[in-house]
Amino acid sequence: MNAHKCTDTILTQALVADLSFTWSDWINDGKRLLVAEVARVVPMVRVWRHRAISRRQLSNLNAVLLEDIGLSPDQARIECAKPFWVS
Repeated sequence: MNAHKCTDTILTQALVADLSFTWSDWINDGKRLLVAEVARVVPMVRVWRHRAISRRQLSNLNAVLLEDIGLSPDQARIECAKPFWVS
């Protein structure tokens, strides 16, 4: 029975060609990844900020104003107790 090594089937030239990045390629890839991550995070932070501001404003409303918007003081207290990252 002939022994077969897995490395015999790998084309080393193809591997070298695929892995031969220059420093500028690495930097450009890093920039693209950073831009994509920022584009993903910024909208989420905006939502979190909006929730925090809205809950702070809700906590300042009196019972009459809460009744006008259809909330009981208990419902408002429960909503205001949530952390900003919870919808």
